[in-house]
Amino acid sequence: MILEVVQTKAAGENTFEVIQNDTVLYRGETTWLPMGVDKVNKIKFSDPEGKLIFQSKYSVIENLAESSVPMKYVVTGEQKFGQYQIMNSADQPVGSFYEVQNGPMDIKLCISFGNRVILGYSRYIGTREVISIYENDVQIGQITRSLKVVNNLDSYFVHILPEYDEWHVLIAMFTIYYDYRFHNNSGQAFIGTSVNITYTYDKNNKKYNKNFIRENFGEEEHNRVESYLNRKVEMRAGWITVKRFWIIFGAGWAITLLTLLILWLTGILY
Repeated sequence: MILEVVQTKAAGENTFEVIQNDTVLYRGETTWLPMGVDKVNKIKFSDPEGKLIFQSKYSVIENLAESSVPMKYVVTGEQKFGQYQIMNSADQPVGSFYEVQNGPMDIKLCISFGNRVILGYSRYIGTREVISIYENDVQIGQITRSLKVVNNLDSYFVHILPEYDEWHVLIAMFTIYYDYRFHNNSGQAFIGTSVNITYTYDKNNKKYNKNFIRENFGEEEHNRVESYLNRKVEMRAGWITVKRFWIIFGAGWAITLLTLLILWLTGILY
């Protein structure tokens, strides 16, 4: 299965569409404001008409217990971060998203559902970001993101082997979870283009197969993705954060009041 997860809004709210062959299959949304309280920052995942399928639930106590001890993995062999339960439309837990660290430079992304767990291995290579998805030792999919981003609107290609299509709903929602955790741009309204060139090195770099799409989805699909990743973008930027807005707003009022005071003191304004 081939999906595209496309961000449609990135100011005031974050909204996404999950698309297959130009048809919207699902919609998602996450918070935009830097509220700092993850338990109210739910990830919602619905059908095209807005009917809820899944949403996330954040446990403050559970996450605090894991993250409060620095380098806990050295003693226990495992430490989890960013744990979000997956709740169905009846508000019952059915799985979870989280990161797990098993050692230095050994971090995995996890989707747990029922008694099965699939793992994601993230890697930055120049102007692309990839997450290689595995069940046990078999690569079942890949999520690909360009680091050339216009107006803070992220876009992801999701490729899943046909025999694992049953995972497509959770992997699509996981993609939105991943964007929320790592590319949220909280409180920032950005008009323009950002281009990052980044390389990461991790114990699991070998999990990335640069020919995964070509080998499993064909040369035409490989070229389509490569064409998007290698596209030229016009460099332009203008941004304002919530904090900067209030600084500018406050400074403007201060200057206005000071001007009025000077005019009043000099007798020009009375």
